Amino acid sequence: MLQMNQTMKGFIKPMSPLKDTGWFVERSEPLQRWILENGIWLNIPAGTALFREGDQTVGMYGIEVGAVDIEFAPEGLDNLVTVRVGPGHWLGQSVLMPKMLRPFNLVAAVDSHVYSLPRSAVRAFLASRPEFWPEFYDLALMQVIAMMSYLGEAQWMTPESRVARQLLRLSIVEPVVKLGQAELIALTGMSRSNIRRALKSLMNAGIINTRYRSIEVLDRARLAAASRQGK
Repeated sequence: MLQMNQTMKGFIKPMSPLKDTGWFVERSEPLQRWILENGIWLNIPAGTALFREGDQTVGMYGIEVGAVDIEFAPEGLDNLVTVRVGPGHWLGQSVLMPKMLRPFNLVAAVDSHVYSLPRSAVRAFLASRPEFWPEFYDLALMQVIAMMSYLGEAQWMTPESRVARQLLRLSIVEPVVKLGQAELIALTGMSRSNIRRALKSLMNAGIINTRYRSIEVLDRARLAAASRQGK
């Protein structure tokens, strides 16, 4: 059961990643104000699903603290494709569709604090203010581009670069990323040996430091440089 707390208007601290990064930043001032005034907070324990494939669409979600995994099962494959997203990301744009069920799982990877916009509120807002449809469509397009980026990385980037890019995405707010080698394998689709070599290379270069089930980014600029190496 998700613990839900009704937000106050004005909703988050000034330096929140939800206000400083991602989709929200480029929204118009009227839409930003509406978002700030019409959501509820959810405290999501690690391992808890916000929704499962086939569930009814009930809301959009913005990640304030923590990280969530998007889990998708392509037709004909036994294994899940997993993409982890962290603070500042928004998900759940299927609320825009009248009858669409959830096409994937969304599961908290760690204890997370999430801001939710109820489907009923979003639909009512767009019915009365249709001029804001393009701003919500921007989110859908951003996620398509993100998925294409993941595909391109798998085809053209070295293992070290792919690990570096994953760490860059997850360390936007905090330099310590809570995940282990098994999770990196699931997130990248790479072999354990490639993950180990990539982590060792980045650690020997003084770019990261590995701990038990966590990785600390020591030099973000050099990690960004490592993320740009092609095959």
